[in-house]
Amino acid sequence: KTYKYKKAWLMTATAFSHKQTALGVKPGWGTVAVDKSVIKLRSKVYVCNKYFTWQYQEGLSTAQDVGVKGNAIDLWMYNSTMSYKFGRRPCWVYLISEP
Repeated sequence: KTYKYKKAWLMTATAFSHKQTALGVKPGWGTVAVDKSVIKLRSKVYVCNKYFTWQYQEGLSTAQDVGVKGNAIDLWMYNSTMSYKFGRRPCWVYLISEP
């Protein structure tokens, strides 16, 4: 799938596996936590690494984690084991334009 985007950031990605987001949304694959001063909540984003060897693909920023500040993003994972294995990775985050 090809996306058009408004803006891109080089960020640090980490992962979380909470049962509810700051907006009260039950998270699922594609839920991301952001610093709302950088990316507005409810924005569609695409997350990948520099070489596209891993992708989180399309996500929706429905959470604001207290630990997410500045150019950082937290990606939802199914459990804490997956979150731990994901660790901390550099990534590109693209703010997707609506069609």
